[in-house]
Amino acid sequence: MLKLGVIGVGNAGNQVVATAYTRNANLDLFAVNCSDTDLKTLPTDIPKALIGDGRGAGKNRESSKQFLATAIAEFIKEEDVKNFISNLDVLFIVSSTGGGTGSGISPILTKVIQSVYPTVYVIPVGILSALKEGLSTHSNSLEYLKELYENLDRPTYMLYDNGAFSDLPSNVMMEKINNRIVDDLIVLSGYYNYITKYSSIDDRDFLNIIKTPGRLVIGSTGDFREKDIDETSVENLLLDDIRTGGHVELQ
Repeated sequence: MLKLGVIGVGNAGNQVVATAYTRNANLDLFAVNCSDTDLKTLPTDIPKALIGDGRGAGKNRESSKQFLATAIAEFIKEEDVKNFISNLDVLFIVSSTGGGTGSGISPILTKVIQSVYPTVYVIPVGILSALKEGLSTHSNSLEYLKELYENLDRPTYMLYDNGAFSDLPSNVMMEKINNRIVDDLIVLSGYYNYITKYSSIDDRDFLNIIKTPGRLVIGSTGDFREKDIDETSVENLLLDDIRTGGHVELQ
């Protein structure tokens, strides 16, 4: 299995980390935030870093970038951070695209960590807001995506959409997305890889797949019986999962 780590940035990213912790997923976890209040909601065992004055970014991407610019040199040198990152094969940096802290910090943090730790492959994971969110939220999302496509060198990235479950109460909507992200990372770790003497996917095969530049989307299905695929196929079940599982729509 691959050694995967997750840095959750901002409250959305922090809650993905908390979900992975609660589910005992085999993922190394770290939380970063500009809000001391948000960090206090996390389990005490999750390592954390506070950037800025602890009062949050107020959905202001530029504020969070300034906080990071002041703190990044010290953050990268911290022993806890070095020990966390240096042993990983792949690091996922998870955040919302529409907030201030995660949206502003994540693309820059991706670029910095990839530069400092070239043996660790870094993948940004963005969570888009539902359409009913405010205009400033969608403006932040556009800025995040612009930086993702223009400032990172041929990245692998993942995108999820809270709007896929916008008909549900907000807390349920977020929990579904958080769990979906954790589900997909468990798949990428190789947890479900079935080893046979004839054919199997080894760690380097997984890395080659993960490191392919572009958008990475996971489709999964399970708990079906032979009669369940009499009128369809496993491939169609996978496609249905991609369409309805919380991913941003594919063309």
